[in-house]
Amino acid sequence: AERGLREGTAVIVRGLKKRADLNGLRGVVLSGPGKNGRWEVRLDGKGRGKTTIAAKPANLELVPEEKARRDVMSMVDNMAEKLQSTMLESLIRSHRTGDHDVDVPMEEAARVAVGTFNRALREGDLETVSTMLSDDTQAKVDTLMRIQGTCLECKRVGATKECSLCHRATYCSKACQVQHWPVHKLKCKGRKGKKDKIKA
Repeated sequence: AERGLREGTAVIVRGLKKRADLNGLRGVVLSGPGKNGRWEVRLDGKGRGKTTIAAKPANLELVPEEKARRDVMSMVDNMAEKLQSTMLESLIRSHRTGDHDVDVPMEEAARVAVGTFNRALREGDLETVSTMLSDDTQAKVDTLMRIQGTCLECKRVGATKECSLCHRATYCSKACQVQHWPVHKLKCKGRKGKKDKIKA
């Protein structure tokens, strides 16, 4: 059985006996596996239009570039897990004070920070990865607050508005955005060449 099959995976059909004419064709996995263990695949049918078949995993082979991509993603996942464990241990050890009331919130914050880095690494969000690896503490805090939906001005959770220029600053209201603009405009990455205009 071919590993890595999931919706959207590009495959090549191999080893069909009753429909040998379909062997060698490329297709895309639509869904599966069904109760019978088969995957629904839409094939590019060489002049006959689209053909959909239900195939066993053994008859589906990942196209070479798809297999390479899956291998890379697997490697990134493994690396992310190891990094998360190492970074979390290092962060907690270096900031532990021995005071339970201080250490518990610090450890929770460390877990959130490392989890954010790990998720960004898996999703290919290089901007967040570079921010979390930088020495810019304020940028890290802003990133974490944005991801958690925290207003940058009043610190209330559940912010649904964002800067319309960079889409990386979150606010709970227009009033908070206006209040925070003098701070945010200094680092707003969507502001280049634009006037001092606030739009939520």
